[in-house]
Amino acid sequence: MAYILEDRIKTKAVKCGRLDFTGSIWLALLNDYFLADVDTYKHAVKFISVEHPFEKVLLVSESGSVDTLFDRHDDLY
Repeated sequence: MAYILEDRIKTKAVKCGRLDFTGSIWLALLNDYFLADVDTYKHAVKFISVEHPFEKVLLVSESGSVDTLFDRHDDLY
């Protein structure tokens, strides 16, 4: 799970790094991987280290719930 999460964050960081924008950028990821719940992602995010511009990384479930995986101000990462 950590590999998948790190890959998604890296890919989106590259795309967002080209934006001409100086405000806060949040990344929302859709969890369509039915074998992983939010706790799995929260555990996995502790094991990745990738530079990215995101103030927050959110996980959106197919049911519509939203959970924070990373918040630059809370030091959850």
